Amino acid sequence: MRGRGYTPPSPCRCSIDDARAAAPEARSRALSDRPTAELLAIPGLSIQGQIGSGAFGAVYRARHLTLDVDVAVKVITAAHASGAGSERVLYEARLMARLDHPGLLRILDAGQVGSSVYLVLEYMDGGTCSGLSALPSDQGVGLLKQLLSATQSLHAAHVLHRDIKPAHCLRRSSDGRVKLADLGLAVDMEATRGRFQLAGTIPFMAPELFAFPPRYSERSDLYALGMTAACLLLAKPPFPAAAADQVIAWAKSGRRPRVADLRPDVPASVSATIDSMTEPSPEDRPANATEALKSIGGTPSDALLGPETAATLPEQTETRRFGGAATVRPSEILGPWRLGPEVYRSRNWLGRLVTHATTAKPARMMQLLPEGNLAGSSDFILAAAEKASRLRHDAVLAVLDWGRRHDRAYVVTDDHGLTLGSLVDGGKTLSEADALGFLRTLCVALAWLHEIGLVYQHIDPGALVVGRDARTAELRWPLYCVEAGGPTCDAQGAGRQVYAAAFAPPEVLDRSATRIMPSVDVFALGATFACLLAGRAAYASARKAGPGRIPDVAAASLGVTARTASLLAAMTAAAPDKRPAAKEVVDRVTEIAAGLGVMPPRTAAE
Repeated sequence: MRGRGYTPPSPCRCSIDDARAAAPEARSRALSDRPTAELLAIPGLSIQGQIGSGAFGAVYRARHLTLDVDVAVKVITAAHASGAGSERVLYEARLMARLDHPGLLRILDAGQVGSSVYLVLEYMDGGTCSGLSALPSDQGVGLLKQLLSATQSLHAAHVLHRDIKPAHCLRRSSDGRVKLADLGLAVDMEATRGRFQLAGTIPFMAPELFAFPPRYSERSDLYALGMTAACLLLAKPPFPAAAADQVIAWAKSGRRPRVADLRPDVPASVSATIDSMTEPSPEDRPANATEALKSIGGTPSDALLGPETAATLPEQTETRRFGGAATVRPSEILGPWRLGPEVYRSRNWLGRLVTHATTAKPARMMQLLPEGNLAGSSDFILAAAEKASRLRHDAVLAVLDWGRRHDRAYVVTDDHGLTLGSLVDGGKTLSEADALGFLRTLCVALAWLHEIGLVYQHIDPGALVVGRDARTAELRWPLYCVEAGGPTCDAQGAGRQVYAAAFAPPEVLDRSATRIMPSVDVFALGATFACLLAGRAAYASARKAGPGRIPDVAAASLGVTARTASLLAAMTAAAPDKRPAAKEVVDRVTEIAAGLGVMPPRTAAE
């Protein structure tokens, strides 16, 4: 896939049946309750029995012993997991684990046991949407909004699902939430160019996919989602129950039952959108999921609420700062932002998902907490946010808004994925290929900051986030950015250096430096990636032995080449003048990646 040099094979899988994977309601199948010996060997899981099967393997319900929660374990059989197939499954698992969206089924873990590959997935106890029909209008519309929001997130990461259908939409009974699942056929948008393999489930495949070569796009995913929505709202499927060639001919003919004709109780805007999503010509469909979502009155935050919850919340009309009156829910609006759920909490900060109330742009809001040591820093933070809002770079998280709530500062930034630190929680480490991709984009950002005379300062695994495309990384908004070459203390003698001690260079820790130089960023980034490659525990042990041990532990970690370890050694050199400039690191990473057959991602500015 684009950004890592490895383009996984696109399996040819076209099915007429609506096979049910990872679904508790697949009771009609002859399911085995006796897990195999290989399954019993998966550490940390207690396998309880098989709950589904599909073309590539089987799905089991299990208990995660550490988290004490039920999970679904998808096992890819040896025939499909061998060789490049195994690499592809694990590659996709790593990619999807970084996509942080409530409408996408979460991947908790992945690995190999014996001759099989397994994925540990979030367990959805409500089964799939397969078999659902003639749903009440508000419930069907609520499900569509959630699925469009999830599809929007997937497309924002440059990933096409290619097999959206009711059987791949999983439900949770407690809150009615639905999640898009089964990404086994998902591919990078760029990877579909010039590729001729056909994949999907025929009744949900757009007509242009039966041409040669098939033309996969965001609009072909929208076609499948439109057909899925029609299945949920109509009394019977919109496509004929016929042989594959007849279904293909029907798809090309343009004959469709119109939702508006069969379900007059469904809002006209929703019926029109579903009908447009299933138009035979891709040019007649919405351009993307964002456009379709807005046309039915939805926002990306609709994935945060189950359809029953969303349908029962009271509404009111409120005039907003950015133009016009709009229907909003009380106690959910701050300025132009619709507040979503809490997603992060530390001693100093509370993080929330937010959506712009009129443009539907997703974003993140961080607000100071009263009990942290930064509680009295609102003035400083707001001044820093105003300065940071002028910085525009693809790999620096953009500041969109700032202000006070309950007399405490808040800052709204672009949406983003998980922190890089969260990718190595639980004893995990980054692969060298992934690390090189992340390192390159971050060094591009640092090189840009250094060129305009700024030093970022505070770099650690929590200060770096996965970009929305799940392949690049970004610096969090530069709260502690200062001018390069500026003094380490202000006129009153107060220190201006801000750092994470575990990743700070010697001249910062021993306070021997009198000027804040760009080399402190290079050291901190090198030390951070040593930690991500080696694991937190190994890094902590090495750091106790002194900065000189940092590259040693990275070189000893599995699969890291000597050239990468040498680069980290240079970045974490004790003497500042021995460290390479960020731009030089970019060039060296590019060379190392090329030698490994990896194509690291580039920022749009490049």
